[in-house]
Formats: sequence, structure tokens, C-alpha cells
Amino acid sequence: MSEFIDREKAIANIKAAYCCGCEHYNGVRCRACQIMDAMDVLEDEPAVVPDAQRWRKTAEEPPTENDAAYGKVIAFYRWAKAAQAAKWDFVAGAPDTFPLWMPMPELPKENL
Repeated sequence: MSEFIDREKAIANIKAAYCCGCEHYNGVRCRACQIMDAMDVLEDEPAVVPDAQRWRKTAEEPPTENDAAYGKVIAFYRWAKAAQAAKWDFVAGAPDTFPLWMPMPELPKENL
């Protein structure tokens, strides 16, 4: 499963660990520093919505009506090998039967 980091906090931690006490890399400033190059790469990475499509444990985080699209979410049925659309309230009320769920993805914006 993917994990997400706070970009600003990560950069601040890098600066605190590697830039503290640095005299701007012998007067050339940070542009000649490989640590600064790494921070630039981190800054240029595209942002990810932290709560993007991900599986959630029904017992810990049951679906709500706001999570549903047309009243349904994607649910993993315990005894099946695949996930399927199911009514959100049915999934929320049966965490032993539907241990995992996720919101329906948004439809593409372009015309199909």
C-alpha cells in the first residue's frame, strides 16, 4: 500500500538534518549542493490526494452516504475473489461479510 508524506515537513526535516551549519557550500549557495538537488526533486513531484482510492477496513472506517455514488461503494465480499458494487449502508452494517470497501471512482471528464 502506498504511503503519503507531507512535502513541506519532509523538506524542513532534510534542511534541519543536512543544511544546519552549512555556509552555503563554500559561498556557491545551495545550487551546487546535492542535498538541494534532492529537495528540488521532492518539490517537483506531483501532489497526491491523500485520501485517493484506497481500501478501507469496514469495521474501522465504515462507509457513509457521502462516500457513495448513486448509493453504492465498491466492496470486497469475504468469500469472493473479486470486488463489486454494493449499497453503502449494507456494507457498513455487515463488516464481517464486507471487510473492505472503497468509494466509487469519479468518471473521466472527457467525452467517451
